[in-house]
Amino acid sequence: MSVPVEIERLRQQITASGSAVFLISVSDGERPHVVSADVRWDGDRLVVEVGGRTASNAAAHPAVTLLWPAAGQDYSLLVDGPATVEGSTLSLEPTSAVLHRSVLASPPDGHHDGDDPRCRPVLG
Repeated sequence: MSVPVEIERLRQQITASGSAVFLISVSDGERPHVVSADVRWDGDRLVVEVGGRTASNAAAHPAVTLLWPAAGQDYSLLVDGPATVEGSTLSLEPTSAVLHRSVLASPPDGHHDGDDPRCRPVLG
């Protein structure tokens, strides 16, 4: 069950989640590469300063993911999209975003463990 939502809802969710993220890219060997980063908005794109390995990965394989871990909350936020790289600046166009419920969170009202939705779409 997925409902497209305006990018403004994503902006609100990111504001609530903060600027600290994990950026996940993929190497030529298709191994995931995860780095901690600080994210900011530039128009409708998300921008992160990255190192050489992440820049190289994203240039070769532009599909990347930003992860805001649950950190004691019920949901983690995941944002996917194609990235472009200029020098050490990675810019991501958000194409999908979901709130993924932590295994430590209680089931939402009206649900029992195992029958509740694990994800809530935010964008896409």
